[in-house]
Amino acid sequence: MLLANALISLPATLRYALGCVALALVYLLVGRLGLLLAVPPGFVTPIFPALGIAVAAVVLWGWPMLWGVLLGSTLLNISLGATTLSAISGPGVAIAVGIALGSTAQCALAGWAIKRWLGANNPLQDERSIFLWLLIAGPLTCLLSALNGPSVLWLGGVIDAEQWPFMAWTWWLGDSLGVMLAAPMVLMLFGKPAQLWRPRLLSVALPLLVSCAIMLFIFLRASAAQQERVRLEFEQQSGLVVQALEARLARYGTVLHAIERFFAASNFVSDQDFARFAEGMEQDYPDLTALSWNPLVQLYERPALEERLQGYFKGFQIREFDAQGLVRPASKRTHYVPVTYIYPLTGNERALGLDVSTEAVRNAALEYARDNGELAMSAPIELIQGDQRERGVLMFYPAYWAAPQALDAEQRALYLRGFAIAVVQISRLATATLAGYQASDFALLIEDRAAPALNVLFGDPDYRVPAYAEVFRQQTTVRFAGRELTVQLLPSDSFLQSQFDLQPWLLLTTGLLLSCLLGAFLLVITGRSQAVEAQVRERTFELTSVLNNAAEGIVIMDQHGQFLRANPAAKQLLGLTGEVQQVNLQSVLREVVNIVEFLNSGLDSRVEWAMRDLHHRPLDVEASLSSYLLPDGLRYLALLRDISSRKQIERMKREFVATVSHELRTPLTSIKGSLGLLAGGVGGELNQQAKQLIDISRANADRLVSLVNDILDIERLELGHKQLELVDHSVTELLSQALVLNGGYASSFNVSLRGDCAELNENVRVNVDAQALQQVLSNLISNAVKFSPEGDEVVLRGRLHGNRVHVAVVDHGPGIAAEFHPRIFAKFAQADSSDTRRRGGTGLGLSISKALIEAMGGEIGFTSREGQGSTFYFELPLARD
Repeated sequence: MLLANALISLPATLRYALGCVALALVYLLVGRLGLLLAVPPGFVTPIFPALGIAVAAVVLWGWPMLWGVLLGSTLLNISLGATTLSAISGPGVAIAVGIALGSTAQCALAGWAIKRWLGANNPLQDERSIFLWLLIAGPLTCLLSALNGPSVLWLGGVIDAEQWPFMAWTWWLGDSLGVMLAAPMVLMLFGKPAQLWRPRLLSVALPLLVSCAIMLFIFLRASAAQQERVRLEFEQQSGLVVQALEARLARYGTVLHAIERFFAASNFVSDQDFARFAEGMEQDYPDLTALSWNPLVQLYERPALEERLQGYFKGFQIREFDAQGLVRPASKRTHYVPVTYIYPLTGNERALGLDVSTEAVRNAALEYARDNGELAMSAPIELIQGDQRERGVLMFYPAYWAAPQALDAEQRALYLRGFAIAVVQISRLATATLAGYQASDFALLIEDRAAPALNVLFGDPDYRVPAYAEVFRQQTTVRFAGRELTVQLLPSDSFLQSQFDLQPWLLLTTGLLLSCLLGAFLLVITGRSQAVEAQVRERTFELTSVLNNAAEGIVIMDQHGQFLRANPAAKQLLGLTGEVQQVNLQSVLREVVNIVEFLNSGLDSRVEWAMRDLHHRPLDVEASLSSYLLPDGLRYLALLRDISSRKQIERMKREFVATVSHELRTPLTSIKGSLGLLAGGVGGELNQQAKQLIDISRANADRLVSLVNDILDIERLELGHKQLELVDHSVTELLSQALVLNGGYASSFNVSLRGDCAELNENVRVNVDAQALQQVLSNLISNAVKFSPEGDEVVLRGRLHGNRVHVAVVDHGPGIAAEFHPRIFAKFAQADSSDTRRRGGTGLGLSISKALIEAMGGEIGFTSREGQGSTFYFELPLARD
């Protein structure tokens, strides 16, 4: 935290500079680690995560990070081309900078495209954003670096044109996988907003790292198995090469031993005899430069020898090496070991007469052969045969005069006759040794490390192989003829290329591609989860706000009526102060009921509950009850509205109306009687104007009495005080009686009544209160008559519908407006109050009719269209037999 605050307090330029340096170091380190996965014999790495880190850094922190990418990539490529500072060259730096420019351009292009189409702080929560981000940053823009890098290497002469396509393909694949794997992890560590990215470290980054680690483990095991296979094969072939070398050296001993036997079998051997004996050996031993016979010549024997051989070889004389290594006539010494016979002579004339004992290297081998009586090989020397200076060795086999007994070291010197010598050119020896193998597969180095001067017999001691090929180096010590030869075999590039296949690389690439798909899938899953969680939090907040601020009480219960949650309004309503979960619905109901049945009976409807709060104060509550199913059981949601005040007002209203109605009936009766007496002339003859006023008063008194009676009827129905006498009656009789009773009223409006009950017979009976049913029929018929045009008719229709009787009153009046349909059966409901006053009515008839029909077990309803009339109907169940 202190470090972060310290960095924030730094100037922006310095912060960016430190950030670029840090990015460069991370790029260098991660790049080197990525290249450790390169499959031999090249740098074909299946993943390059450093580029993914660079792309994410540019997207998160902007364009200044490109300087860090350029610096890090340059340092990385320089470190690959030169292991030491002294090895850094101008062309190498140019190649490194060229490759770095391609990587930097790729990061710039990826950063621009992502910011342009997705935004720098996109949380990658949907499939489209995730797919586009990975596609742009990976396969699309990585084409730029993949085309640039191999092209720079080709122009710099590091690779040839044939290698370019494969290098470009693998470069693109490694960069793409590196970006798609590493960039999301950087976003999870440093992306904004942090609350969306950090939780993904466990759900996305960890599984991604585990999957990558598994694939890397499999890759390393496969690479190690392949490397071990190649190593064993190379070791086996190297062993065969060494065996071939030893066998070929041993053949020279066999040849020299044969020459020694040839001289041992003869007292005198001429040069022609030697030539005939050695003739043809060059065909069997093509790497053999020459065979010679070097006798031991005492000082006194020198003149005779030189004179004899001058007859065969003109100018022959014994010669020696001087201190500078030059050849000159031999000085006087006690003995000489000159070359007297040599085969083939052609090309080896310069060796005739040379005393081999005068040169230290040759003399050391000579003395070893003399003293041990066995084959001896010299250290490497420069051969003097021909005009070419060739490196080779001399092999000495001693020949002795016949002795009466076995010779010891001192006696061997006394009986020494001479030496059979083979001149071996090492380059021919190595070539002949490798003749049975693919010579281009090996880099052969033969050294005589004990040699005083020239210790390399064959090969390039400066030959170097890549570090990964050092494990294949095979080194063997061959002990032969008194010398210890160090034989090293190293694999060539062609051998490694022929032995190593791309199976581990393809395996890792496929695994990493699957890891990329896993990462993308996890990003999608976590993104969806975060989006859903955010939506759930938003909806939860909204619902909680609604719940807490709702004016109505809301209670959530389980299937046993146990309270699970209650909003503040419900707590206030029920007086809840403690834990809601400790309250049961039974504890707040005034009656004892079966909770399950009680809850199920109120579903999907508004019901009134008689309750009490926790202080035992009575409550009248209107409840809307619904249910929903959760995995752990059924839940009930109850919306509670306190209707205690409304109930109290309704009771007061009913009491007031009943009281007023009863109190009005007595004076109204008196007024109506008095008006009747006046109209009958008890008070004397009335003039026309007074008579009209009396008639008006009587009509209004009758209307007021009717209103009071209707009010009393509706109150009795609501309070249940009106007792109905249900008796079986014939439907046809009831309908016929209704036509008769209401015929006069219809005539007063010049409207006719017609019955339509053809489908009914006398056996169709209903269990009803005949007076109440006639009241209903009168209400329906009077309403139809009042709103029918003059001269029209009202039809009273009866039909049988299954086990129910359907009765309808049909008129052709103006109909009922659609907006009035919901209130048609309400108390005092009047569609047009002015028209009602003109036609008469209290507005209680339909309400009373509905209450009476429902009390008799029936249903009432209507259909109406404006301008086409109305049909009011009710249905009653048939009486049981």
